[in-house]
Amino acid sequence: NHFFVSGEKLEYVHVGETNSAIGIATTSFVGAANTTFLPGENLFAVKVDDNVIKIATSAANALKSIPEVVELESVGIGTSHRFVSTNQNAKVVVALDNVIQSPIVSSAVTTTLADQILSVDNLIYFSGITSFFGSDLIKINDEIMKIEGVGIGSTNAIRVRRECNYIIPGTITCMRACSC
Repeated sequence: NHFFVSGEKLEYVHVGETNSAIGIATTSFVGAANTTFLPGENLFAVKVDDNVIKIATSAANALKSIPEVVELESVGIGTSHRFVSTNQNAKVVVALDNVIQSPIVSSAVTTTLADQILSVDNLIYFSGITSFFGSDLIKINDEIMKIEGVGIGSTNAIRVRRECNYIIPGTITCMRACSC
């Protein structure tokens, strides 16, 4: 079950050089002229059923009553070929204390990090503190975290609950769950 929907933007990820990608009939993509290999970006899903998708060159082509799809010609080299949603947070249901939070909306509260954080860090230091509160959600790049405590060991620090495995530099935006 792939959970993709028709018209959804995807990235194609594979190991190796361009010539190890899935082979296609000569096709033009946005950002890539005529190519005979599936590019990594600007791909759109066409849902055939829960287990099968096809690929289109645009959302418009994917959403046509008879979708215009890319013709595959070879399977590519290697076994590490996958499609990844470019908007993974849209496929998530956030629950705080077993209450589903929907929708999550951005507030105007922003600040910057005093230093970069690593995937194992749950204490984040700001350049300047703003009006963050316990149970608020913050977003750094594409990761959303829940604030567990404010002013932990320093007036410019918060403790967060997170699940991440990459280094994050960036700007922090406060997100609040809408109660409507």
